Amino acid sequence: MLGRVASAGTDAVRPFVRFTLRHWVRHDEFVRLRQQVRYLGYSTLLARQPKPLRDLTLYEFSIFSQNGEDGVLQEIFHRIGTTNQFFVEVGASVNESNTVFLADILGWQGILFDASQSDADSLALKYSSSDRVIVKRAFVDAENVNELLSSNNIPKYPDLLSLDIDGNDYWVWSALEVIRPRVLIVEYNAHVSPATMAVQPYAPDIPWDGSSFFGASLASFRTLGQTKGYRLVHIDSTGINLIFVDEGSLEPDTPFLAEDEVTTRVPNYYLYGLRHPSPGEGSEGHYVDFVPDTRDT
Repeated sequence: MLGRVASAGTDAVRPFVRFTLRHWVRHDEFVRLRQQVRYLGYSTLLARQPKPLRDLTLYEFSIFSQNGEDGVLQEIFHRIGTTNQFFVEVGASVNESNTVFLADILGWQGILFDASQSDADSLALKYSSSDRVIVKRAFVDAENVNELLSSNNIPKYPDLLSLDIDGNDYWVWSALEVIRPRVLIVEYNAHVSPATMAVQPYAPDIPWDGSSFFGASLASFRTLGQTKGYRLVHIDSTGINLIFVDEGSLEPDTPFLAEDEVTTRVPNYYLYGLRHPSPGEGSEGHYVDFVPDTRDT
């Protein structure tokens, strides 16, 4: 009798268990956890390789960053050194950003900008007693970026600038004149063919709609970087970020891949093959086939 009851109970639970096991990776936190486990796998593979590797992929590791930026940035600065250990991040949150590791673990100083009132308030509370990290609530665009940076006593040559503003990143970097970061990390659009010049029309007042229409392509960012004297050294394996280094910070024998050797990516968000959905019917925008000017910056 007890056996039949136990069997009936198991039969009742089994469909739920099957469903859970089949779909658990769709839950946001489990997807993130799986991503972190894969970065641990990268570290295991890295330990087996002769170092330093010119390809930075296996250095990807996340502590506070989302897509392996912590590990790659640490390795880049290990190779090129630091000058002032000052960062600027545009678009940040308390628990997940590209500079929290630098600030909280390595003791860097810097300034964080975010347009969200809630994120800015949370960051300000976290760093309220800090004499190294300044938090500013500001909507950064191509018109105000130079004024905002120059009015906050930022070094002319900070070690790092991180741009993540969901769409107009290309235009902000293009307009940037008052600082020249030694390393720049910027979000791009891997949905667009890597060889295609494509930039979202400048629209600071129109928020990103969560679709695959946003930002700028690899080719557009790489061309812009070249006009500004920057070399692309890494594209993260999720297909989200590009990392550039100022050519003036590189020695001839610095072990990075040449630009044309850097591995191109497809959208692989959370290292699970996820991507943004296509724009809704009637809402798809049109990229501009934009070639930046070659003025000195």
